[in-house]
Formats: sequence, structure tokens, C-alpha cells
Amino acid sequence: MTVSANNLRMMDKSLESQAHYLRLLAPTLHDPAAAAELMCRAGAKQWVVGGGLPGAGPAHPLWQGRAMSFDHNDHYHRLLLRQVPPYCRTALDVGCGTGRFARRLAGLGIKVDAIDPSEEVIAEAITEARRTATGPTPGVRGPRFRRADVTGVQLPRAHYDFISCLASVHHMPFGTVAALRDALAPGGVLVILGCYPERTPLDWVWSLAAVPVNAVVRLTVFVRDKLGSAAAHHKQTQAPVAQPTMPLPQIRREAAALLPGCRIRRLLFWRYLLVFRKAADRTQGGGR
Repeated sequence: MTVSANNLRMMDKSLESQAHYLRLLAPTLHDPAAAAELMCRAGAKQWVVGGGLPGAGPAHPLWQGRAMSFDHNDHYHRLLLRQVPPYCRTALDVGCGTGRFARRLAGLGIKVDAIDPSEEVIAEAITEARRTATGPTPGVRGPRFRRADVTGVQLPRAHYDFISCLASVHHMPFGTVAALRDALAPGGVLVILGCYPERTPLDWVWSLAAVPVNAVVRLTVFVRDKLGSAAAHHKQTQAPVAQPTMPLPQIRREAAALLPGCRIRRLLFWRYLLVFRKAADRTQGGGR
């Protein structure tokens, strides 16, 4: 796998050129995606926070997320919501964290069960759900949050029309997807927004492409939050983090055995999307 000279030149644009584009970001601070698109035209090296900037602490990579509040999983919420079947009445969000995606599902009028093994994030999810209960959609039932490890609970068979896992499958044995498959109602949809480690040349090419976009979106969100309301500065409880260990080729192989007919595509920001639709005639099973 090789990278073209043109791509290398784009990745190696000077920081002075990047600064020029940053000056153009002000009108797009309300829209991080627009800012990212603008920044992509300039290209970027691996940006860092600190390392000589006035008042900054020790240098660390900008995309690691310790300084700026851009959530890769939140970025893909709209993509995931497009996978929800039109007849969906019941949903399960596995590894729900503080419940942002579960609340979006509930906002569609879906009865949502949301589980996470972390006591702290479930407490935050319940608190936030109560805070937003009197929001712009009165009468909409919020998710039912509970502390639970999906590997240790008995899920109802053929029950859920939609099951989502956002950056949570790599916290458990991949074979757990078989239990999620069995919990789908006929015609139901399982979506996994998963993480994978860089192991192949193609992985590294995608990583290099993601770095400048990730850096500018984080910076844009950071500046927007600094200029925004006090609510934007609310510090949320962070869900436990684990590094993914299963490379994408192995994920594809195991998913093909456990979720026959599933589709997997690579996404920016070190993610992949898996979509599995269970047969409506109850005949589709897959191996365990």
C-alpha cells in the first residue's frame, strides 16, 4: 500500500497555511463539520496542544481528546439513526454511557432500554434524563436506564426492533453479538459503531486522513464552547475507556460467521459501522 506524493504534500502543508484557514473558521463555529471541511482543504500535520504555546501545559496530541470536547461517537449519531427501521417500537442501547444516543432514540417515540456497567455514567444518564424531561418534546417517554453488563444478563429473545452499540463492543468478547442477534425481533436491525486498532497499511492511511480533520473539529468545538453559554461548559462523567485489540480483518471474519449478511464499512475517526438486519421470517440464525 503506497500513498501518493500529492497526498503526502497535502499532509505536510505548513502550519502557517493552517493558521490562515483557522482565521477563516470564525463564521463556521456553529458548525464543526463545515469547519472541518474547510480545514481539509489545507491539510495538516499531527497537531499538538502545548509544546510552546503561551500558557499551555505539556504537549500532547490534539486528537487524544483530553483537552477538547468533541465526541467521535456523537458525530455519527445521525448516520446511526438512519438505520432505525420505520416500524421500530423497542430499542436497546448497549454501553449507553451518559445516554445521549438513547435519548435521541426515545425522542423518536421509541421505548428504549439503555444499559451500561458503569455506575457513575448510569447515574449521570438518569440525572440528565430527568433534567431534560421537561424539554421541547413533552410527553415523550425517556429511556429506561439501568446498570448492567450485557455479558451477564439474559436478554429477551426476539424482542427489540433496534439494537445499538456505540464504541462498546471492544469492551466485551466479540461473540457477545450472538446474544444481541438473538434479542432482535424478526426484521430488527443491529448497528455497531466499533473501534479497531491500526494494524495494516490501509489502517494507517485512514488514520493519517483522520488526524487533521479530528484536530480542527476538536479545536472548533473547543472555541465554540468557550464562546458559548455556561451550559456548554458542563463537565460530563466520562465512560470507562478501553483500547481496541481486534483488527478490522478479524472483525469482518467473525462478524460474517455470527451475523451472516451483515455489512461493514470503515469510517473516519478510527471507527467502523456494522449493520445487520435479521430476517423477517425467523429463519436466520448464524453460528455461535
